[in-house]
Amino acid sequence: MPRRSSRYKALAPDMATILDAALQTFLQRPQVEFMGWDDRLDNGFCGFCTDETQLAFAGLLVRAVSDFSGALRFVDPARALVYAEKAANATRLLRAAEPAYGLHSAANAINANAVANPRPRRAPRGSLLERD
Repeated sequence: MPRRSSRYKALAPDMATILDAALQTFLQRPQVEFMGWDDRLDNGFCGFCTDETQLAFAGLLVRAVSDFSGALRFVDPARALVYAEKAANATRLLRAAEPAYGLHSAANAINANAVANPRPRRAPRGSLLERD
């Protein structure tokens, strides 16, 4: 096994612990402490976050679990199948919730393959984004 693979395999249990802890509160409004820096707001910490932040976090989590499963295929195929199923279950839960995606959560859901055609919130009447 190449050196990188053995390092990845050594770190995989820690990554699994982090992902499993996040999956325990999936779509249950977990306490998101830091979602990522937003230059527009000069902030990234949110404590109790908005629905948009919660959906963005859910989309990122689905993507992280899916990517973790894909990487595990090369070092631990049995565990990769377990995480592929966890990613599929999270995807089903996210789709079943039929949330009203905003810009950031829709992008994360699309990247996670959790939605086929997200329905963003309707643009205000008279805005530049309104369609004819």
